[in-house]
Amino acid sequence: MHSSDIESSHRQAPLRGLHLNRVESLTDGVFAIAMTILVFDLKGAPLGARDTNGLLAYFASITDNLISYVISFFLLGLFWFYYHKQLHRIARADDGLVWINLGFLFVITLVPFTAYVYGKYFGVALASLIYCGNIVAVGLFQLLHWLHAVRKGLLDPRVTEEIRVGTTLRAAVVLGCYVLAFVIALVNPYVFMMAFWVIPFALMATGLWLRKRYPKVT
Repeated sequence: MHSSDIESSHRQAPLRGLHLNRVESLTDGVFAIAMTILVFDLKGAPLGARDTNGLLAYFASITDNLISYVISFFLLGLFWFYYHKQLHRIARADDGLVWINLGFLFVITLVPFTAYVYGKYFGVALASLIYCGNIVAVGLFQLLHWLHAVRKGLLDPRVTEEIRVGTTLRAAVVLGCYVLAFVIALVNPYVFMMAFWVIPFALMATGLWLRKRYPKVT
């Protein structure tokens, strides 16, 4: 049996709840829209004359929103990537998983707004906390999504203990980095995004630990 046949046989339509394909399609659509409308925050009124100096003045006026856009776009990309890694290890959905997924999508749709607030009020402590709080909420829902699937026995039967522990640990580590960003924002609203750069290194360290404990982890 081909791998695609194996996967489809484990993602059967449930008697209750929704088919995972419906959940996945809605989630992809929401991510696509959220990542697209982020760029709208870069629009602003032209400044000065319609010449090089005016153009440079315009770019200078949207610098803070540009920083917010770049950070938010790649964070949403990270959320999307790890969401699908989790979802592909889940075989079926129940009502609880669907509602957690809707909560996850709700906080995803808030990211363009909180990113705009952060960029518009760059350096304002409250704006940074609102943005970081939104990111923490997304990471928390993503972890709850996985933990619910584990607790309710919704995982694909091919998921081993090593994969289950690894997925849980990675989601918790990433959430910890988001919480760290929020804590840093309480002290300094300018440098909290440094915590986001910790994520790849934290994940590499997590992977090394998992390979030592579970030599066959994938």
